[in-house]
Amino acid sequence: MALKTPKTVGSVDGHRVQFIPTHRQDNDTNVVTSLVMAIPVSIEDVTAALMFLTWGASAADVVAELGRPDDAVRGTVMETMFCIGGDELSSQRMRLDEIEPGSWDATRLEMVRARVSELFGPAAVLADSVPSPRAAGER
Repeated sequence: MALKTPKTVGSVDGHRVQFIPTHRQDNDTNVVTSLVMAIPVSIEDVTAALMFLTWGASAADVVAELGRPDDAVRGTVMETMFCIGGDELSSQRMRLDEIEPGSWDATRLEMVRARVSELFGPAAVLADSVPSPRAAGER
């Protein structure tokens, strides 16, 4: 029997997007309810989600991923945040502080920040002015 993976609908800054809720992929158990919540996220949260998604990717793959239509990228951000959860997202955000200047990861980070700025606001400016959890001494 072929399993159907239903998509769910979310909203990002008023843009309706669809994504696959990871726990439902090829899951044949009956759905009995839906959860609805608004989750506050920062520019750095969005950046960390896209960096997680593109970790280990080639330049061509990063360009292709970030070059998808706006709502597809928004959906990917929602799906990634749902998939990895808040704890892993926090770890990924701290991992941004460990990127070596001049490395491929630093180049990729600038590519991601540019796309995040287009979709969610001025990521590069915010990243320079807002202390990260590590810089603020939080763990």
